[in-house]
Amino acid sequence: MMGYEAQILSCLIDSHEKKDPENSNSRKASISISKKYPAYNEPLSEAHYDIEAAIDHLLSWGFVQCSKNQQGYYTKVTLLESALPKIYPFLNRVPKEELWRIQKDLLQKMNAPVESIIGRFCTAMLERIEQRKDVEYGLAKDIKLLEDVLLALIHIERLTEETYIRNFSEMVFHDSKRLQTLLGPVSRILLDYGNGVGQKETVLAQHNLISNPGYVYIKGDWQIQCQGRCISTNMFRGGIAISSDALDEIEHITIPGKTIISVENLTTYHDTKESQGAIIYLGGFMNTVRTNLLKKLYACEPDAGYFHKGDLDPYGFLILENLKDKTGIPFKPLDMDLDTLQHCHRSGHFRPLDEADRKAISSPTLIEYQPILQYMIQHNCKIEQECFEAMKLERSVGM
Repeated sequence: MMGYEAQILSCLIDSHEKKDPENSNSRKASISISKKYPAYNEPLSEAHYDIEAAIDHLLSWGFVQCSKNQQGYYTKVTLLESALPKIYPFLNRVPKEELWRIQKDLLQKMNAPVESIIGRFCTAMLERIEQRKDVEYGLAKDIKLLEDVLLALIHIERLTEETYIRNFSEMVFHDSKRLQTLLGPVSRILLDYGNGVGQKETVLAQHNLISNPGYVYIKGDWQIQCQGRCISTNMFRGGIAISSDALDEIEHITIPGKTIISVENLTTYHDTKESQGAIIYLGGFMNTVRTNLLKKLYACEPDAGYFHKGDLDPYGFLILENLKDKTGIPFKPLDMDLDTLQHCHRSGHFRPLDEADRKAISSPTLIEYQPILQYMIQHNCKIEQECFEAMKLERSVGM
């Protein structure tokens, strides 16, 4: 835990670094002790004595100026700018101007393609530095952290097959656990500057980084040729799961019923009747392996009808559009229309929109869904696929 000496100095340095360096008339950085530490006003408290001692130390070191009032209390602490060369090392901190210079060099050295994720990120952060603003995503003060995040992003974009997170981390950092400490900023950057959709919990998997083996679930009438043999999935009640490692070994796919339904959620996959067609659950995300499987399916069955069942919310439609964009398959929404939304809303099976939903609604890729999205905005509602089975349950138990 940071002592009062470091706390007070950090606050003063933060204030000092916000000053315009070209304005010589800017006031010196200072803080009111009573406002910063209300407990200091309690003369018999432990905090009072600790704060008092900390200010005594700072004065003796020549780091600050401070005087006492008539009651003998310290009032306002002012930074001595002449002591900055000693204060920064004391705090193990780099001056803002030098920090920006180092960060700028790091970002420019990436020399990444403009349209890549890391290219867009570096461009945005360089623009912030030019505007004298901090680098975002919690990377403003830690050079090593920024360096490792950039390194992770470079190699993530090069992945073409599913890779375990710890193996990837060992390859890049020679430390199987290092990536785990970077997942916060890395995931948010991939979401904000990538072409994927969804949440930070799934975005790594979209870029082929996984914690555990992935599976594709299929049921209904599929005929799959693999290693010269044919497997009919309708032989297996409830369908089968195929490991991602085995997907590339599939040679040919036939769908006798000519109807293919992709389902966003695993529960809905289990609820969807096999009689409706060939049902597939992709594991909740698209990546290289799953994209290649669907492209192979479409090459084998170009005349089949392709449908997608997803949540009736902005992200459900973004996932659908991402599915169409990555595969080139003309998937049509299933049970994702305005009538279905209104029916669920009137039945009371809905959740309110959150900030991320409202932001996603403005995506230009969702223009064709505006009548549905406008209803969501007007009634502050979104629908999860599980609502349909819940309404059936209500009818069966007489609710």
